Amino acid sequence: MDKSSIHFAKGVSGSIREVVMDSLQVHNVALSEKYLGMPSDVGVSTNGAFKYLKDRVWKRVQGWLEQTLSSGGKEVLIKSVAQAIPTFSMSCFRLPRGLCQHIDNLLRSFWWGSKEGKRKTYWVAWGRWPNQNTWEAWVSET
Repeated sequence: MDKSSIHFAKGVSGSIREVVMDSLQVHNVALSEKYLGMPSDVGVSTNGAFKYLKDRVWKRVQGWLEQTLSSGGKEVLIKSVAQAIPTFSMSCFRLPRGLCQHIDNLLRSFWWGSKEGKRKTYWVAWGRWPNQNTWEAWVSET
């Protein structure tokens, strides 16, 4: 079993390690960084472990920014490509909220991004307005 390896927790004693390795006939004690494209040891710093997801999404969006795309084309790219990148990792791990928000912000900036110095309208849901008086004050100012 030259291709197989085993990883033990910090608290496992050396004698137990030897017994388990002999019974399984595994002689490599190693932990690779990734297995099936995902981090094998996440640890406490989950943001650092899943940084590769943010980088992959950003690399795709960066390539799309150079192209002139219709809103339908942008929608298809976001839904079929960008949202599919973290799907496998999300099926195995609970991703940090900050990472999900960052990926969401990348996709929103691509969707609502500016072209030729003109910014598009960024719509806000009615539930985000504090109250009706704020809306009336804002409308009367414009």
